[in-house]
Amino acid sequence: MPPDVLHGVIRQKTPTAKAVKELLMFPLNMSPLQTTVARYLKRYLGEVDMCKLQLFLRFCTGSNLIEEKIEVEFIETSEFQRRPQSHTCSSILKLPLCYHNYPELRSDFNSILTSSVWVMDII
Repeated sequence: MPPDVLHGVIRQKTPTAKAVKELLMFPLNMSPLQTTVARYLKRYLGEVDMCKLQLFLRFCTGSNLIEEKIEVEFIETSEFQRRPQSHTCSSILKLPLCYHNYPELRSDFNSILTSSVWVMDII
């Protein structure tokens, strides 16, 4: 493969905030609460650095690179159980609806993405 082609492929697969936001597939008819949480998520993705974008992709899809769409589902949880969840095999992100403000969502994602509990390494 010529170097120019390889560099082009790498550029296509490298996450940017805009590219990751475009991967998100929200339900067609969202309630006002779902729309608010979706806006918080998009804001979060627009503010994080490259490292956290890659961690977000890995959390949702199992890969650090742009590969496939991410289906977003909204779930009802209590405040105590509130945390984003994902299914990497089918690239599904489940977001709780009980976020009262953006800092709550940001805090939950930062905690999840920077913890080493969910890290998946293939040996």
